[in-house]
Amino acid sequence: MREVLETLRWERLYAKFSKCELWLCEVQCLGHLVNQKGILDDPAKVEVVMQWEVPRSPSEIQSFLGLVGYYRRFIENFSRIAVPLTRFTKNTVTFRWEPEQQANFETMRQRLCEAPILTLPEGIDDFVVYCDASITAMGTVLMQRGHVITYASRQLNLHEANYPTHDLELGCDFRPQDLATLALWDPLYHLLDIVSKSITLFGMYLTRPGMVHLGCMALQYLDRLNERIRHL
Repeated sequence: MREVLETLRWERLYAKFSKCELWLCEVQCLGHLVNQKGILDDPAKVEVVMQWEVPRSPSEIQSFLGLVGYYRRFIENFSRIAVPLTRFTKNTVTFRWEPEQQANFETMRQRLCEAPILTLPEGIDDFVVYCDASITAMGTVLMQRGHVITYASRQLNLHEANYPTHDLELGCDFRPQDLATLALWDPLYHLLDIVSKSITLFGMYLTRPGMVHLGCMALQYLDRLNERIRHL
């Protein structure tokens, strides 16, 4: 508390005493619960998702994904799971709810219901980034000492969908730094372990005539960030 008050004083910020609550074990903030264990999704919002009826139109799918997407950092492989659903948000695709959409709709709700507690970073040591890519999405998870700090993922765009496997894997290795910028601070960039099955591809790029732009960009990130890289 002393640090908080000193920071407020230093920044010339003022807190109204009547609006302050002290010695709380848990705080609700922006749809999340924060306690000594970490960050949790809001049980009230989770209940809304669990009671959500099967979407019957593209707009209803967008509403569902909008709410669940707010908690995507709690859901491993969120973008990959959402692919069959986001497909029908495009005007060029005819809406047709099939078993694949139903299965992923249920999976999304269940993953949010079983979401882990996201650990708050402690110190600047022992951070690990696990990353991988598939034919539809790429994802990463930032961990510290075996505990999840955040998940991040996104779907491939039209151009990336045509990339060969090694380009997707190599590109994925260096996206965690971009996706997790808000969760990290500068010293951490030099202490990350990158764990991916694609690390052996670096040798290919170092000896490959006329490296493609993706490989060059990845190697530039490597030189800039100076992480420890391991193959699992």
